[in-house]
Amino acid sequence: MSKYDAVVIGAGTGGLSAALSLANAGKKVLLLEKHNLPGGCSSSFVRGRFEFDASLHEFCSIGSPEEWGMTGKLMMEDYKLNINWLLVPELYRCIGTTRSGKHFDLTLPVGKENIYHPLLCQ
Repeated sequence: MSKYDAVVIGAGTGGLSAALSLANAGKKVLLLEKHNLPGGCSSSFVRGRFEFDASLHEFCSIGSPEEWGMTGKLMMEDYKLNINWLLVPELYRCIGTTRSGKHFDLTLPVGKENIYHPLLCQ
């Protein structure tokens, strides 16, 4: 008889999700990861004095429990996670210089209701 019902190799987001789903279904799960941290590509790394976050780090429209979409329901209800969500005030910000040398600072606010574009507002 085996000690485990399932063995999951790799603790990236897919492996963590699979292991959590199996565990929530009452299965005995062994999750193996060769790196010293779980998360796979959803982790950060340091080069010199800079730390880089190479992962998805933001979900759109998670909101309050009354507003949860599929992602919120999956994580909070199905996976039984307890996460305090923080509102990110800006969805996107890009600072740069055009080819002609003009500097720009473009901010995309959170929420489609906060975005004005002539083609979207006809």
